[in-house]
Amino acid sequence: MKDGPFLAEFATNDFQPEIKTDKLFFVSMGSGQMLADPFLAFVSKVLWKNKMPAVDEAKFGVYWVLDHTIKLAPGKVGPPIRLATLRKVENVWVAAEQDTQEFAQYVDEIEQHIGKFIRAAVEEALPNPPPVAPA
Repeated sequence: MKDGPFLAEFATNDFQPEIKTDKLFFVSMGSGQMLADPFLAFVSKVLWKNKMPAVDEAKFGVYWVLDHTIKLAPGKVGPPIRLATLRKVENVWVAAEQDTQEFAQYVDEIEQHIGKFIRAAVEEALPNPPPVAPA
């Protein structure tokens, strides 16, 4: 559209297109959609600050959503995660598959960090034990 890429979602019941813009610049589809949509909203808020992300931020966010969905929807969505980007090269749109090995490491590190962060906050908030009564 206007010589640039855009995202359109076509409704399954009437095939009417919805152009995704502004704050709703992503969509998920398929059997994992019920798990992917809420996590996409989380990724949009936390990683992308509810703004259109840069390509590298978008690739990681999409990988994280797919990883999350695969882990929680056994039998419906399965590996491997195959991620591609679309870019214009010499006036021709070209899709290229992306290496996602590094993203898998990032997901593990972020999930460990979140777990440690929460445990540390809970431990810090524990009250001091009462003093020992004199004998």
